[in-house]
Amino acid sequence: GDGLCNLHEELNLGAGAALEHYRLQQLAPGAALVETVAVRTGRDARYVQHGFPLGAAVARTGLTVTLEGGGAEAVINGLFLADGSRQVDLVTRVEH
Repeated sequence: GDGLCNLHEELNLGAGAALEHYRLQQLAPGAALVETVAVRTGRDARYVQHGFPLGAAVARTGLTVTLEGGGAEAVINGLFLADGSRQVDLVTRVEH
């Protein structure tokens, strides 16, 4: 039903680690979502995100990826499928 989801997610990838992260967000039409996702990668680590936000009344995601080691890599893919009554915002920051 309607309501507020306030989420925080932290991912720490060590040296040489790899993560392929699939994210599906589907909330009720009257719901609100505010979330932050923080990713840190070590040397030669690889982070790949496939995001599929379908929306809510308001859905806002702040994604920060920090590439801390040499050779670290991030790939961010997304497919936004919100209809005319839903809002999806994605603010992405990659620090290297």
